[in-house]
Amino acid sequence: VSGGFGELKLGNFDSVIYDLVTGQADIMENRGYRGLVEDETHAHGSSLAYTLPEFVDGLAIALAVKHYSSEEADGVNPSTSKKQEFNFQFAVNYSLTDEFSLGFGVDQNNKDAEETDLVDAKGETDPIFALSALYANETFHLGLTAEKSGDFKLANLSGGFNYGAGEVYALVSFADDSDEKGVDWGLGANYELGEDFLVYAEVARGNDKNSELQGSNGKATQAITFGAAYYW
Repeated sequence: VSGGFGELKLGNFDSVIYDLVTGQADIMENRGYRGLVEDETHAHGSSLAYTLPEFVDGLAIALAVKHYSSEEADGVNPSTSKKQEFNFQFAVNYSLTDEFSLGFGVDQNNKDAEETDLVDAKGETDPIFALSALYANETFHLGLTAEKSGDFKLANLSGGFNYGAGEVYALVSFADDSDEKGVDWGLGANYELGEDFLVYAEVARGNDKNSELQGSNGKATQAITFGAAYYW
């Protein structure tokens, strides 16, 4: 529901932090992207989000909450604490110009609501803070996202070049959980066969235990993908 009051969403949708901050780094069609706040993080299911009206040109502000039930049932998300729980998110994105924008987000990261790997040695969790900067025009784009929760840090550097019939793009991801540091990377290219249809080829490589690319032996691996995508 939207109008002069802003926009109100209820139900199954992506994280507001992903939409306004971290999602700009999710440029791979298949494997390779990782983030502390991804599209489904404390989102989807029984969620409520409110986006304020744009009272300043280029400024988007959103608040979201997800409900976790004390019991398992169809259509609800049970909490890890077996009690009624909530997780809150806040996100803001500001376009300084038509080509340059900045973003900031905070996720409560409530471990009693949903299991998380972002737990310190004492079994506690910290909020997730996210920052982004993006420069994009019709020819190329270059972006940086940085996320932090306690001792866990993650940064994604992404970029792409539009060669006319498609795009060549790359992603480099730096992770540090205070125990291990690693760098993942991805490279891809696509070719547009129609306005909404494209074919693509990608290669992505994981290099640490926190990589999104994990083999059957529990070690980081690589993925090579040839595919097609239709966007409607």
